[in-house]
Amino acid sequence: MKFTQKLIWILATLLLTQSLVMPDYIQAADSKEQAVKKVKKDYDTYEKSAKDNYKKYADSEKASYQSLLKLVDNDYKHLKDIASDDYNKLKKKYDSRKLDSYYGEINRLGRSVDIYYGEIHRLGQSMDRYYGDIYRLAGALDRYYGDIYRLTETLDRYYGEVHRIGGTLHRFEQGKSSITQLNKDFAEIKSNTHNALTNRVQVTTQSIQERRASTIKSLCLAKRTAIENLNRERKEVTGETIDFGTFGIDSLCGQPIKVFIDGVEQDLSQEPVIIQGNTLVPLKQIFVALGADVSWNALDQSVSVTKGQRELWFQINNRDVRLNGKEKTVSVAPTIIQGTSMVPVSLVGEALEVNVQWDGQTRSVLISTK
Repeated sequence: MKFTQKLIWILATLLLTQSLVMPDYIQAADSKEQAVKKVKKDYDTYEKSAKDNYKKYADSEKASYQSLLKLVDNDYKHLKDIASDDYNKLKKKYDSRKLDSYYGEINRLGRSVDIYYGEIHRLGQSMDRYYGDIYRLAGALDRYYGDIYRLTETLDRYYGEVHRIGGTLHRFEQGKSSITQLNKDFAEIKSNTHNALTNRVQVTTQSIQERRASTIKSLCLAKRTAIENLNRERKEVTGETIDFGTFGIDSLCGQPIKVFIDGVEQDLSQEPVIIQGNTLVPLKQIFVALGADVSWNALDQSVSVTKGQRELWFQINNRDVRLNGKEKTVSVAPTIIQGTSMVPVSLVGEALEVNVQWDGQTRSVLISTK
């Protein structure tokens, strides 16, 4: 009886010990399960970030297009109103037959003011081509959309390696690779995906900025030609021209924008631009010229700027910035133009506590540190 009790005690002890110490094959299974979960979680996190970044980028570019459309449409209406008011006044002094050519330049199809209208509103003309890059299939922004959402494109290929039969994770689950190899494979997959999307953003930005620049150039030419033709016809009758003034798109048509720091003109790699009423300048050149340290993180396209106790952090195509630990939203996002990262000069002034002024007469940004 004692022997039987002792045997039962020994067996119970062995069973308890076995339950407390996990066998190697169970530990391996648990580690494998954790590895699978980690890969899937990493993908989910990256997917969300990529889609959020696309939305912010797309919203920013659409806002830029809509802003220019509103500006130039109002510009056209104002130009026509000035000319029409002038024509109505002249009718009281001159025979309408003498003013017919002037009237035609203002109101008839195919004449100067109508050509300007066409550049804004007709298919195949300047603003419509810009619209295509922002909204149409196969346009610049749509190609970026495809890399995020379409089958067989960049993000979908990463998804396939995680979720589809025959993918890298599926082969691991079948025991065809080790955890070490799995980590190595997905580090490379994620890096390749990120590099591809980063390149897509750069290509898209350059394409859209070039389109915008050519659109503005065509619009400025159409307006200038309209005013020249209007004044030519007016002068034929009255012997005088009128001053149409400066308004609307004229702010985008002038001479190149210059930047001065404490009176010294800066030699910039990329000309400053005006987007939605904000002047953007090459961020690294300006910040460095002002004595700040600048670091670039290619993984999330973020920039960190430090000078003394002041710190600024922001991302390309993201209006949310962090200044001295506090979050804020700027009116226009930093962007990349022809390979150069650009930042609103107002943000430079706020970040480094320098005075920034705009001289509209000379189209100059004046930065003072004194």
